Amino acid sequence: MKRKVLLLVVMAALSLPSVAQDPDFWIFLCFGQANMAGMAPYDSNDGEASERFVKLSETTTFHGDKVYTWDKAKTPICRADAGLGMLESFGSVMLQRIPDNVRIGLVCAAIDNAPIDFFDKDAPQPPSSLCTDNNQLDQLQEYGGQPYEYLVRLARRAKNKGVIKGILFHQGETDGYSEEWEQKVVKVYHDLCADLGLEVLATPMFVGEVLRSEQGGTCAAVNDHIAHLPYVAHNVYVVSSEGCEGSSDHVSFSADGYRTLGTHYAERYLERMEEYMPRQSRQEEASSVTTVKVTQMSINADFDDDNDMWVEASEPLDRVDIRDSSGKLLTVFRFNGKSNLKVPIHDLLTQPIVLEFHAVSGNTRTIRFE
Repeated sequence: MKRKVLLLVVMAALSLPSVAQDPDFWIFLCFGQANMAGMAPYDSNDGEASERFVKLSETTTFHGDKVYTWDKAKTPICRADAGLGMLESFGSVMLQRIPDNVRIGLVCAAIDNAPIDFFDKDAPQPPSSLCTDNNQLDQLQEYGGQPYEYLVRLARRAKNKGVIKGILFHQGETDGYSEEWEQKVVKVYHDLCADLGLEVLATPMFVGEVLRSEQGGTCAAVNDHIAHLPYVAHNVYVVSSEGCEGSSDHVSFSADGYRTLGTHYAERYLERMEEYMPRQSRQEEASSVTTVKVTQMSINADFDDDNDMWVEASEPLDRVDIRDSSGKLLTVFRFNGKSNLKVPIHDLLTQPIVLEFHAVSGNTRTIRFE
């Protein structure tokens, strides 16, 4: 009898309807502070959006029930009280460059002057206790008082419809002046991936620079710490704010500045896609030659019969760091200034790995094997 009951339970579980993900619906998680929300004035020309560019919204009914809807991502995108930001041009450039059958969906949470602790689920104090004014407190309440939980809640729903392709992050003007901030940013990134069941290897995070000093930015020192993030965690990419015009407050961007910054986000993401090397069958491709061309350095990788890799670089290399999909360092091979060397990786190809090549000049290049 016990066997029969168990069989019925298994059959019932198998009969439950499954939710199909649309691989042509690309989801991006977007969070940070005011520059992520957008602060520039906008007009009717900025208000139109494509049917292929949408955002997920959460509404609480009178009875306390939560309703989720996909709406066109038109200005303002993150919050009703926000202005024109970077996401409008990010979506516009992406839609011009990707196949016509692909749609883009956004999940957003952005609060003015928010420290990174607003998004740290393990922060010692609740976000409400960190608010510095009523305006910030009101914005926080739009996300139920817990912006991290809000992001995860909506992202889980978004995952049922599409595929999370990356995380867009812009924050730091408030507290991004230390290595501690760098570690907290990486923690939030890894927490999001863990709580959403995402592999770090397949979920890049893009961090935008703040307003530069040549544009009058008073928080430009944060860019030194933003530049260091890719060295703290794997699969983090810096988005340049070069040429992005600032506003009169010397912290936010002008409308044109946001348009330029959003374009930089899209272009950096598309560059990263070109660098990405899916490896469906390691054994079948072990004898193939792969070339990764980059702006300043190229890596030629030739696999021998033992699945070890012979590397030839366009400039002298210091080392190659090999990491797993979570970013954990597995081993390091030293080149010591040589531009070609055998890298014995055959024992590591049983799992997704990442090879980070570091040139003597400081240039880096990443190759990913799945």
